[in-house]
Amino acid sequence: MKLTANDLRRLAEGADGTRDKDLYFGVQDDSISRLPLKPTTGTYVTVHTVWNGPGLRGTEKVSVTNCNVPDTADAAFTSQSAFEKFALPYYVRTKSIAELKDMLDKFYEEGVVCVYHEPSSESGAAKKSGLHILKADGSDSLI
Repeated sequence: MKLTANDLRRLAEGADGTRDKDLYFGVQDDSISRLPLKPTTGTYVTVHTVWNGPGLRGTEKVSVTNCNVPDTADAAFTSQSAFEKFALPYYVRTKSIAELKDMLDKFYEEGVVCVYHEPSSESGAAKKSGLHILKADGSDSLI
């Protein structure tokens, strides 16, 4: 059996959003696919992705209409996998290693339910622009 890089990316994308749970991938009909249960026979791979911290678990409801996330925000992330896929690649290019570690430590703190970005062109004040952390207690802090 041959796999392309796109096949591997598709499988990885399917597994990345599931954290702290074993997923099983095996060969069926000359292709690799996610299996619903751990196989008792045959060749399979177990994939297990751990949480990076207790925050951004994607378990809280976040609403733009109730002012938790301002309607001027141009992006909001409610899970670790979404933030890591869509925002982190940008910040890897613009931040130092120490800044990235500090940022990620804050995002993955207990109680964080959303990270959103307020663009400077929309905020009306430069000090409001940037990444904000929303916590379950309703607090909103700019990083």
